Amino acid sequence: MDGTIREGYLWNPGDAGYAMVAVAKLVLNGTPIVDGVEIPGLGKAIVDVDDKQIKVEKTMIVNKDTIGDLIKQGL
Repeated sequence: MDGTIREGYLWNPGDAGYAMVAVAKLVLNGTPIVDGVEIPGLGKAIVDVDDKQIKVEKTMIVNKDTIGDLIKQGL
């Protein structure tokens, strides 16, 4: 709150768990997991088949303007 840290970025672990379940559901439904596949609630995914990675850009920006809301949410 006092500006000691200007800005940081976090990934919500709840979103990470949700993403894993959402991808599993897509697989079970026969949806191809390819670059640009939509992960419900998280957006389009960047899929790297060779490295076995699925990424979405849903980071939380933490700064003096957002920290109060994050604390209220218990994050």
